[in-house]
Amino acid sequence: MIPEIVTPSAHLRPYISQYWAIETRLDKPVTYRIIPSGMTELTFYFHGLPRVSGCIQSFPDSYLLSGHSSSYTDLGLNGYLSVFSITFRPEGLMAFFKMPAVELFNQSIPLGLVSPSLANLLITHLEDTPDIHSRVAWVEKVFTRLLQHEINRYEYGRMRHVISVIKATHGQSPVALLASEACLSRKQLERQFSNLVGISPKQYLKTIRLQSALHLKASQPDLSLAALACDSGYFDQAHLTREFKSLTGLTPRQYFDTCQPYSDFFS
Repeated sequence: MIPEIVTPSAHLRPYISQYWAIETRLDKPVTYRIIPSGMTELTFYFHGLPRVSGCIQSFPDSYLLSGHSSSYTDLGLNGYLSVFSITFRPEGLMAFFKMPAVELFNQSIPLGLVSPSLANLLITHLEDTPDIHSRVAWVEKVFTRLLQHEINRYEYGRMRHVISVIKATHGQSPVALLASEACLSRKQLERQFSNLVGISPKQYLKTIRLQSALHLKASQPDLSLAALACDSGYFDQAHLTREFKSLTGLTPRQYFDTCQPYSDFFS
C-alpha cells in the first residue's frame, strides 16, 4: 500500500506535515503495525474501520484524532480501504484546538467529541469529494480560518523552538537543556510541553531517538547495532534494545529482519 501524498500550502506548513490518502482493495486481511512517529494525525476512514489492538485506545468511529503514543499499535485491515489523513507536525495540532494535547496521549478520539463544529465543516464535504486534491483544498480553507482564531502564538512559538532543538540533536538533548532553551523551569517545561505537544518531554525524546535510529539505519544499512546505538544517543546496545522493543514490540534485529527502516519524523 503506497499512499498518495500532498504537501501543505506554505502558510500551513509550519503546522501540518503532509496529507495522505489510500484507495485500494485488499485481497486478504493485513495487519499493519504503527510505531511512535513523533507526530499526530486526524484520520478519516470512509469504508469501514480497522481493528485496533495495542497501545492506542481507539473509539469505534470513522473520524479519529490521534495523539502521541508511548508504544506500538496494530491495525487489522480488510476489504476495501479508503483513508484520508492529515499528519500534523509535533506541536502543530494544538494550533487549531483549545483542549490540552495531553488528553490525546495514547488515544484516538472521535473528531465530533473534540470539536463538533469542525466535524460538521469537514466530514460531509470530504465524504462527497473522493479526490485527494479537492479534499486538501477544503481542509486548507477550514484550517486557515481556524488558525486565525485558536493559536496562542507566544507559547506555541516557545514549544516550536523546543521541538527544533530536539530535532537538531536527534533526541539527545537532556530535559534540563530544553527547559533552559525555553526559559522555563523543568516543571514548567514539562507542564507546557504536555499541554501543547501532548506527551512528556522525556517520552518524546525516546520517540525521536527511535526515529533517529531508523533514519540512520536506512541511510547506512550495514551499520552494526552497537554502532547504531552509539550514534543514535543510547547508552549501549542493551539500552537500544530495551527502548526499541518497548516502542515497536520487536528487538532491533527482529525489526530490521522484517521491516525496511524508515523514519516518518526525519523523512
